[in-house]
Amino acid sequence: MPDLFPADTDENASLADKEERPRPALGVWSRRLLNVPHLAAFLNASIRYRPRLPSPRHISDITALTDWGRAGASERTRRLADAHNLPYLAVEKGFLCSLRPEDESCSLVADATGIHYDASRPSDLENLLNDTGWETPALLAEAREAMTAVLRHGLSKYNMAPDAPPFLLTTPGQRQRILIIDQPVGDHTIAPGLADGDTFIRMLEQARRDHPGAALFVKSHPDTALGRKQGHLTAAARDCRAALVPGDFSPLSLLAQADEVYAVTSHMGFEALLLGKPVHCFGLPFYAGWGLTRDAMRCPRRVRRRTVEELFAAAYLLYARYVNPVTGHPCSARDAIRLLSEQRRRNEQNGGYTACLGFDRRRRPLLRAFLASSHGETAFFRNDTEAVRRASANKGRIVVPASWPASPLEGVCRRAGVPLVRIEDGWLGREGTKAERRPASLLRDEQGTPDDASRPSTLETLLEHAPMDEALLTRSQALRAYMVKHGITLAASVAADTPSAHDAADGRPMPLDAPSALLVAGTPPAATARTPSGRDEWDDRRLLRLARDAQAGAPLYYLPPFRQPGGTPAPEGATLIRPADLPRVLPSVRKVLTVASAAGFDALLRGVPVHTYGSPFYAGWGLTGDEAVFPRRSRPLTVDMLVAGALILYPAYYDWSGRRFCGPEEICRLLAGDGAATARPTGLRRILRRLWGH
Repeated sequence: MPDLFPADTDENASLADKEERPRPALGVWSRRLLNVPHLAAFLNASIRYRPRLPSPRHISDITALTDWGRAGASERTRRLADAHNLPYLAVEKGFLCSLRPEDESCSLVADATGIHYDASRPSDLENLLNDTGWETPALLAEAREAMTAVLRHGLSKYNMAPDAPPFLLTTPGQRQRILIIDQPVGDHTIAPGLADGDTFIRMLEQARRDHPGAALFVKSHPDTALGRKQGHLTAAARDCRAALVPGDFSPLSLLAQADEVYAVTSHMGFEALLLGKPVHCFGLPFYAGWGLTRDAMRCPRRVRRRTVEELFAAAYLLYARYVNPVTGHPCSARDAIRLLSEQRRRNEQNGGYTACLGFDRRRRPLLRAFLASSHGETAFFRNDTEAVRRASANKGRIVVPASWPASPLEGVCRRAGVPLVRIEDGWLGREGTKAERRPASLLRDEQGTPDDASRPSTLETLLEHAPMDEALLTRSQALRAYMVKHGITLAASVAADTPSAHDAADGRPMPLDAPSALLVAGTPPAATARTPSGRDEWDDRRLLRLARDAQAGAPLYYLPPFRQPGGTPAPEGATLIRPADLPRVLPSVRKVLTVASAAGFDALLRGVPVHTYGSPFYAGWGLTGDEAVFPRRSRPLTVDMLVAGALILYPAYYDWSGRRFCGPEEICRLLAGDGAATARPTGLRRILRRLWGH
């Protein structure tokens, strides 16, 4: 019954539409499985919690039963399913899960025949690989694209470990480097993979016989390295003069340094295949027996020969199911890879020691979230001397607010060899009321600030030099289209509640044959500094006079500064609009005039011409008319390239509901109300959920 619970891959359908579709009812007995977030979206089914399952009246509305994989409790559920003549669906975590093991997984597998790591019986994955007709050119092209992305971003099941240092697997005299993968005692994949503790010893001895002059390295499981579990080869490695790999590192970064790999049932064996490494298997994991590995045992059921692309396509694209944990929507493997790569990138970026200086106590929890890392430490200081000393001693960095007077500090950091990072709230998305807002994005700059064109910034460097391939630009185009479709602007997402004295005339675009209105987008006084070319200052009053002279009776709109406190009087001859009015007004506008407002960026997204009189980050790239001259900005950009740099590559995004990093796509979906983000239940909520199954 592989098609009883097909995965829902319609990413464009709303949650309401999906809820209206008839779905089978899945009986869940396990409280642990019940607490998996978005379980119904993963399985494309209605979930029924049945703690008293043996009673016939509790199964009358159930299509099938489900439980975790092949654990002891699941066998009881499987027997109950057989007794009541119900199908059984085995569930396990997928191959691309999350940053940390305790985080919500974005991938599950659901198997109606067996489970992929149990070689004692068939599974849906094994049957798929034995079958034919699914290997379409489009699917294999998608598999190659996904494989490339997985390798480029160094993704694995969990992604919190740092990259292995170069030359970690060093050998004198150019000897071969043989990596032997150990697993902890009691690993749930060993026995189903037709192996036991002795198998690991035989593997180690065989590796030594096969490569008498090679250097042997044993990779222990992270739990073994931390002393939580016992490994099979910890003692034997010393007896065989095999080196234990110190610490926990990203699997792909470690495998890349090996010449050959030996594994029992570890998933690292498959990841070695992705890198093109020879792999010796001493158990029967799902990737063995298809002609890709050198196998110590064989499985008579596995009769076909498969390529790595076919094996990846079957396991990662067809067998596994994906749900975006931020939005609660089923998603593709491509989107899961994008989200995990962003989480891993931010985790790596925040690694090491960070000394924060000049932040109010109320801001510190926000900074801790945005600067969090599995291998990092964040400390707060009031004294700049002590902060620099500690950062220097720990080979870390100094973080200050973007508004911090950094001129004296820059010299101190330069002499101490400590990087100085400036941080400010991002452009996209805020939560809560004005008093308790938590920014959904943060700008982190090691060179300057994005709106100060008198000096370089990290954003300017990205826009000038960052490679932008077709995949990135396609992603940027999709993000821009979504923002335009759902009326998401940098203005409205920053401060949609900005007070104003007047609303736009009727909230709708003006019924004109051609746009004729002018829009003056206000800029806070602090941003009206001299332009990099040294020309005169411009402010909103001067722009309004210029616009009134140019309009000759045509409509003129004025958008006040986003963070301007108190009510704003309507300027003479202009209609005052709110940030929330911007998506409805821009279709009526033939040009936007601004010093440095983010509304100019919103106008560019919608194809409205913009003329700048200051130094915003989007000026000087050939997209705007500019009063200033920007000599460092020589690269001609498209709007999609600008979006890629300013909204995808540069900011860090954070989902406060699930307390995890994410991408601009997730934030936009939450802003548009097109999501179902849920935090992991805690305390009383978790108790009630377990009692009543809600």
